[in-house]
Amino acid sequence: MLQATPLPPSSRERAGKRLGIAVVLLLGLVRAWIGRFSMNADGISYHDLADAFSRRDWQAFLNAYWSPVYPALLSIAHLFLPTSKRWELLDARILNFVIYAAALLSFEFFYASLRRSLAARSADANELTAQLPEWPLWLLAHGLFLWVSLDLITVWGVCPDLAVSAFVYLIAGLILRFRLDPSWKIAAILGVVLGASYWTKAVMFPLAFAFMVIALLCAPSLRVAAKRGLVLGATFAIVAGPLVAALSLQKHRFTFGDSGRINYAMFVSPGGATRNWQGEPALGIIAAHPTRQLLSDPPVYEFAEPIGGTFPPWYDPSYWEEGRVPRFSLKAQFATVARHLLAYADLLLHQQSALLAAFLALFLIARPGALRAVGANWPLLLLVAAPLGLYALVHVETRFIGAYIAVLWLALFSPLRLPDHLVRISGYLLLAVATTLVITVLANTAHVIHDGNPDSAVEQVVLSERLDAIGLHPGDRIAIVGGAGIYSARLSHLKIVAEVMGEDTRAFWRLTPEARDLVLRKFAESGARLVLAPAPAQRAEPSWTKLDGLPYLVHWL
Repeated sequence: MLQATPLPPSSRERAGKRLGIAVVLLLGLVRAWIGRFSMNADGISYHDLADAFSRRDWQAFLNAYWSPVYPALLSIAHLFLPTSKRWELLDARILNFVIYAAALLSFEFFYASLRRSLAARSADANELTAQLPEWPLWLLAHGLFLWVSLDLITVWGVCPDLAVSAFVYLIAGLILRFRLDPSWKIAAILGVVLGASYWTKAVMFPLAFAFMVIALLCAPSLRVAAKRGLVLGATFAIVAGPLVAALSLQKHRFTFGDSGRINYAMFVSPGGATRNWQGEPALGIIAAHPTRQLLSDPPVYEFAEPIGGTFPPWYDPSYWEEGRVPRFSLKAQFATVARHLLAYADLLLHQQSALLAAFLALFLIARPGALRAVGANWPLLLLVAAPLGLYALVHVETRFIGAYIAVLWLALFSPLRLPDHLVRISGYLLLAVATTLVITVLANTAHVIHDGNPDSAVEQVVLSERLDAIGLHPGDRIAIVGGAGIYSARLSHLKIVAEVMGEDTRAFWRLTPEARDLVLRKFAESGARLVLAPAPAQRAEPSWTKLDGLPYLVHWL
């Protein structure tokens, strides 16, 4: 099979690329610093899992909803960085920046593999045409990396999606390398990377099979595909198998993770509840071990045992949702897919219309061979189509698909060949689009600086300090109303054992004093020492104490 290597860059290009890499890293560092006090709901569970990893409580660490790599990395970060309430937030941002740098290295590998693939195909191309100029294409590629990493995925979310993006770039690059050299060594490396990506996020397990098929379709013959498929499958099984086995033993059924099943039930199945699912007796669906509903008006739920963590319902949703069967509805599924297709259209056609306009212009200029040239990148196009199709069936967030969007645009732009006299103009066009991407990132950075730290948890840190000051101690149990102070409870090492959910907060404060006392008695029976609630618009009874300077009330039980 024909192989080729791109011409080595000039010293001027090498210097320019080093400067570009420095800018990419600097902007990532700036974004991480801006979001240094951010916290999201998933992050609380990941920090709790990191604690379980640190104390080697493997039973509590093994979780069929949250994957293990990211909390393990958080735990390792805690070993090398200061430990305090504020530093816990900073630790996550430092880790995320390290992951961001690793994702950039993976992206460099993907881009080098893409250029090598294009060079290998250039020998068969029309001699009167030329590839897009390297330097502007490199700038476009890294503008894309900036945009998807900092705006679509972000470095301040306490979640594994940035790490997943690093694996996506590695997988894309390895598939391109395998296409040029379908050796057993590349097949083995790809299998290991696919297995490791599954440890990072469960959705990579089903996607791994799609990616393996794409790679094997690149083999020059069925015989080679069969041999390399054995290597690919074996190495994937060796890496992924232990986690599948451990989760299956824990659940007493085969599973590679329950996040897909639970998310489908929550986001697609008719009437799906996002928390405190009590089964659906009318449909014959019985919850194996739901949270315990103590009252119905407003609903009061208790979940003191047997799951640990700061907030048990979100520490291990797969336990509380055991027995839940996703129900298929053609109408609901159609509505979900339609909504997500509109989201894709907005992302690809509206948010970055400059990319679309530049691609269409170059595509029309590159005719009549443009369609064939883009089609030659079919492995990358399929690699993007598989996850976008899978997510469209269930739930889409930009942090899930950011890396695939970068791969898609490069798969579309990179193979285009233009008449020699138009190559310089195409370089200016690519440079303009790359500039718009960087300007978009800079503008969004400026907005964040002006508007303040996104999803700031500073108030939660202060609340935690107040809870310590009023006499709560690590290990104490509390109840909450309206989702109040979950992260502050984590910082104070408290356990939330009962709650009135957010949508029922107003109903709680509208209760008569006698009815509210009944709710408080139920909280006390669950083992809670104190109730934490958001301050209502109206004046609360004297038994509730407002925490100075904070919109929260507490009630001792």
